[in-house]
Amino acid sequence: MFGTTLEEILATQNEQFPELEIPWIQRELTSVIIRLGGLSTEGIFRLPGEIDRVNALRVDVEDYHVRNADDPHVSCSLLKLWLREMGKPIFPEELTEEILNTSENKEESLEIISKLSDLTKTCLTHLIRFLQVFAKEKVRFNRNLSFYNFSLTGQSEDENGLGEFGNGHGSESVSSNVGRPPTFAR
Repeated sequence: MFGTTLEEILATQNEQFPELEIPWIQRELTSVIIRLGGLSTEGIFRLPGEIDRVNALRVDVEDYHVRNADDPHVSCSLLKLWLREMGKPIFPEELTEEILNTSENKEESLEIISKLSDLTKTCLTHLIRFLQVFAKEKVRFNRNLSFYNFSLTGQSEDENGLGEFGNGHGSESVSSNVGRPPTFAR
């Protein structure tokens, strides 16, 4: 799962999880972070998990298990590591400059989003919705992170607070959700 592309991950996991529209690791780690109390964990995105425990969890997720997931910092560290080690970045490198230059303009941002593959849009939507949970007023998060960094989309709730994307289902585009308030944090 590490060092591969989104397309390769979906092809590999298709045997065990044909219903998932996003990588199993993304769905599982975001759910585990919330289940383990990540919403009330100080510095959840800033403080790293213990490296030996991150490595143990990495071995687990390579076999589609999360037996060693017992600390939200460890799970969050592994999620960030997976995103860093992707074979192709979730935001294509050729769009980096354009993304940075248009980040505060909704219309231009939507135009960039239209250039992304459906799989990338689905994964980004799930990730954005996950991050939005942390932007809610009721949730403690690192004060150095602005609400702007977390706000874009919203959807219905499920038991993990991730809406229909908690299980990797749903193909509603990011562009159709921009500007809607987040609605799934409890």
